[in-house]
Amino acid sequence: MAAVGDSGGKSVDLAGARRYAADWAQAVHRLGFVPLSVAETEELLYAHTLRLAAVLLDTEAPAPAVEAVGRSLVDAHLTEPGVVEWSVRTLSDRFRTEVLADAAGRPGLDARIAAMQGALAAGFARALRERTFRQQEGIARAMWQARDDAEQALRDSEARFRAVFDGAAMGIGIAGVDGTIIDVNQAFADMLGYSVDELRQINVASLFHADDAAGLWELYQELIEGKHDAVRVEKRYYRKDGSAVWTDLAVSLIRHDDGRPRFTVAVVEDITERYELQQRLRFQALHDPLTGLPNRTLFFDTLSSLVELTDPPGSVSASSTWTGSRRSTTASGTPSVTGCS
Repeated sequence: MAAVGDSGGKSVDLAGARRYAADWAQAVHRLGFVPLSVAETEELLYAHTLRLAAVLLDTEAPAPAVEAVGRSLVDAHLTEPGVVEWSVRTLSDRFRTEVLADAAGRPGLDARIAAMQGALAAGFARALRERTFRQQEGIARAMWQARDDAEQALRDSEARFRAVFDGAAMGIGIAGVDGTIIDVNQAFADMLGYSVDELRQINVASLFHADDAAGLWELYQELIEGKHDAVRVEKRYYRKDGSAVWTDLAVSLIRHDDGRPRFTVAVVEDITERYELQQRLRFQALHDPLTGLPNRTLFFDTLSSLVELTDPPGSVSASSTWTGSRRSTTASGTPSVTGCS
């Protein structure tokens, strides 16, 4: 291969090669984004300029070496379509006169320049196509990996939910917006005396206690209509054997992404024993332990309730004027009820 001379040599004008590389770098930066600075781009293209000059002055086939230059442009991310167009066009328009010194008139250069133009474009196109294929393959792998990760995360989430759902000590039930039970855990089924499969065939309304049914269904409808996101009440349910169970019921509404109601999740705790204990304690507090008759606390509670219902606004009630066993009057002068021991 012919040697590339220095600035005083007879083959390549190094000053001209530097000017050519500078113009090449400026053109590349005008055409689009370049991840290199102008100076870095110029140094890279100056090396390619000298390499092209050496190939042009050689007698061997130019294709392999020039294709490598085209590939290196892609490797440097100089991939704007205008880059290869400028590079190919100036090979015939400017390269010979600006870069080659006294060798510009050498016979056969036109044919070699034409061959180099084709090889440069071919190397650039092949490298760009291979890079595109690699990127597409990488994107496809990333998509498959993301899908696998999402599916695994979903399986993990479902496994965690199922572990909590099945292992919870409190009853958990899922129902559609029409009240049809979709699924319940074993604790819920045991609480009401049904099997899980039996409950999946039942509407929640059929489990409401008769005294609570109207209020519960109204509350459920308000939840479905979006008036509440969650409700919590103490209500009774019917067991399969017809007995009642008192529960602490918390119901949450789950929505679709667009906000439409999707289903409800209920968490139910059996508070029957607690409720019955509260009732016994209340009875003991309001009744004589020997006779079982109402005591003065119940008398005053009942009296206060009745007076609050009958007193006109602004009057002084009997409960507010009570002074033990002493007789007193209301603000209007009417005698109040006398006390009892």
